[in-house]
Amino acid sequence: MTEGQLLTLLHAGDPLAYTECVAMGALLGGALIRHDARGWALSARQRIAVIAIVFVGGLVGAALPAFISGGLMQHHAERYLIGPKTILGGLLFGFLAVALYKKMLGLTAETSDAFARGTCLMMAIGRVGCHFAHCCLGVASDARWAHDFGDGVPRVPIQLIEAVVLFILLGVLQWLHVRRHLHDRRLFVFFAVYGAARFVLEFWREPVADSPAGIGFYQWIALLVAAIGVWQVLKRTRVPAVVRFEYGGPTDEAASREILGESVARHHQRALASVPPPTAPRWIVQLGPDLLFDAAGLALVEAALRAYGGPAARLGFQLVADDVVLRDYYGLDPSARSDGIALPITAVRTDATASEATDAHNTVHGAGETETLTIALPSAREAVPLPPGLAPATEVGIPQALLMRDHGPFAFLFANQIALGSDLRRRVSRSPRAWLRAMVRRLGVRDRHQRFARAYRSIHPTAEVHPTAVVEGAVIGARARIGAFCVVRYSIVAEDARLHDGAKVELSVVGAGTWLMHDLVLYRSVAERGVFLIHGPYQFSHFQRDSGGFATILMDYRPDGKPIQVRTPSGLRPYRGPFLGSVIGEGAKTLGGTLLAPGRIVPPDTWLAPDPDSIHCLETDDLPVRRSSPPGGWRRKAGSG
Repeated sequence: MTEGQLLTLLHAGDPLAYTECVAMGALLGGALIRHDARGWALSARQRIAVIAIVFVGGLVGAALPAFISGGLMQHHAERYLIGPKTILGGLLFGFLAVALYKKMLGLTAETSDAFARGTCLMMAIGRVGCHFAHCCLGVASDARWAHDFGDGVPRVPIQLIEAVVLFILLGVLQWLHVRRHLHDRRLFVFFAVYGAARFVLEFWREPVADSPAGIGFYQWIALLVAAIGVWQVLKRTRVPAVVRFEYGGPTDEAASREILGESVARHHQRALASVPPPTAPRWIVQLGPDLLFDAAGLALVEAALRAYGGPAARLGFQLVADDVVLRDYYGLDPSARSDGIALPITAVRTDATASEATDAHNTVHGAGETETLTIALPSAREAVPLPPGLAPATEVGIPQALLMRDHGPFAFLFANQIALGSDLRRRVSRSPRAWLRAMVRRLGVRDRHQRFARAYRSIHPTAEVHPTAVVEGAVIGARARIGAFCVVRYSIVAEDARLHDGAKVELSVVGAGTWLMHDLVLYRSVAERGVFLIHGPYQFSHFQRDSGGFATILMDYRPDGKPIQVRTPSGLRPYRGPFLGSVIGEGAKTLGGTLLAPGRIVPPDTWLAPDPDSIHCLETDDLPVRRSSPPGGWRRKAGSG
């Protein structure tokens, strides 16, 4: 078709009828979208914003494809202010715009269903208008039902055929809506069906654009719309849960500890809430009180049970990990072996008898036998180049899910390190803002995974972060204060925590109300709530609640290359990982000048000093006083003097 033929056809059309159809479609379709949007779990302002974003994205998307389409369409787009448009681009860009907007603002409310019926109605009426306007024409045909649009050439009335398809599709969407079928998938059913139908109908439409690889330009866009529809339907079609997890809470010791700045019990509740409740579970999974886990760990358990096809009525579980992960994170677990790590988890089939369930429970505690299901722990390795003056270069393991038995105080240090990486990975995967930032800026690193991780950050609106502070791959909680020239990288800082000027935190968790003083370094460590730390550095260590470190050196490495000896509940065990600091018990204080060997556990409420005789008391005016004075004693005397 030439430009002259196209102009002749358009001049023969009825632009007033077209405008009336478009206006009617916009009014009726818009009213239907507004009606269906009443159920959104959003404020009125947010509802208006979402609809406006879709509208603007749709207008932009409808106009842009013509500029790269080639042929007559690109010529008209470049020549006229109001050029040709395509509803395919409107659908595509409207969806992408609102998806990006919701991700950037952290909105999780489902909004797609509200656009299904209204969009389809709008398009159906609009296509009738295209018939009157003599645009979007069909190919020439000698069929009796062909229509002459003004140039003496009978053509397939493809606009009316597409309108009929859309009205039929509207009926299907109405049926799904009334019966509440395919919740949060109806718009994408429309995408998939319309995209496929449009791909076919384009074969009977007059070609006005280029045809890359023998397929029309707009057919490629139709395939993309259909593919997005299919992808979203599959993504949103939740596989029926086959597992019901039962968990009675952590042990008394674990209940007083924290994972990612919140209590172990709260962290476990969040993980359990991420699992959809099953309507008819095939397995009841009993999680032992000494199990430490996160949502990714529960997903591994469920995936293993889905894949299991054996006849056993009850199952035990073991974890198989990479050698480096086994060394670094599970090396102090007495049940850890190269062929598997025993987990305090039991699964019972729902059709098993009550006695079988009891037997399965007893199996975890050593009575009877059970079939053992093996879970492979996904992980990665990262090379750690070290200066020869410190240690030979080594590798560290990066587990992607937390499943660990509480094997002693160091278990919570390892559990936090695993959960921190797992949580950051989940957050980055759901943050388009981080993706865009990582693609635009290199952020000082070449590795793609590190660049995406550094691009992420979540700062609570009530937090105070100094403009000179660096926050990369980190979460800053409510009312937290980050001072000048601080660095927070791959870490979590909980509410009300304070990082004074120059503090550096990397791969660590800072609990609620914890203070890190000026220029302090905290690396691969955990500081629970209420901790006070000054000077340092503190590495590979765990500070339990209300503990403190005052200019203490916590050694984390043996230069002689021998394993670090750690006293665990099961006895003295060698830790063969390259680095391990100390555990400072709840309420314990390590005073200035203390030098602590690696792998040590300071008991709760202990005051650890390098030499009690060197502490200056206020008993006389002569200093120093060479007299043994326990910390409690000199503290009382100092307070009374």
